[in-house]
Amino acid sequence: MCTVNIKVDDAVMRRINPNLTTRALINKWLQQKVDAMIEDCVNETSLPPFSYERETMMAVCDQRMDDILSGRSTTIPHEQVISRIDEKYNL
Repeated sequence: MCTVNIKVDDAVMRRINPNLTTRALINKWLQQKVDAMIEDCVNETSLPPFSYERETMMAVCDQRMDDILSGRSTTIPHEQVISRIDEKYNL
């Protein structure tokens, strides 16, 4: 196992999750994210991008809804999405 040092803006971390108020909590959260990312790389399959197992997709949806409801993320109007698809694919 190796140790690396990184710098993060603690104010930005609190915007991601208001409970990340101490260095220990930030370290724990980041370690979990890095572990998950490495595990994903190790277990990478031939699934196309954005193809998820049902359980994973539900977790992604839950996280995105939490982000929208908390104000950390916003939505794009339906008409704008459809217009962009039409333009990109000449529909």
